[in-house]
Amino acid sequence: MSHTPYDDFTSTDMNCEGQVIPPYRGIIGYLSTVQLPGTAPLYRCAYAWKGKLRHFDTRDIGCEGISGAHNDGPQGYVFM
Repeated sequence: MSHTPYDDFTSTDMNCEGQVIPPYRGIIGYLSTVQLPGTAPLYRCAYAWKGKLRHFDTRDIGCEGISGAHNDGPQGYVFM
């Protein structure tokens, strides 16, 4: 998660890629690093908005069709 609006994302980095998480946000879940039965990949996508790079998580490998978005790859696997 990021401290900036409209930039929430999953990270495998223990330090959240240098982002400062506000105390009211915190961890919302965990990902498996291996695919288990009943799980699906969770991708992180990025796109430029108002001159800044924004991120979002999705199960859609095509970044939900958002213009200019690119897929940063799978971050892990989530239970469905």
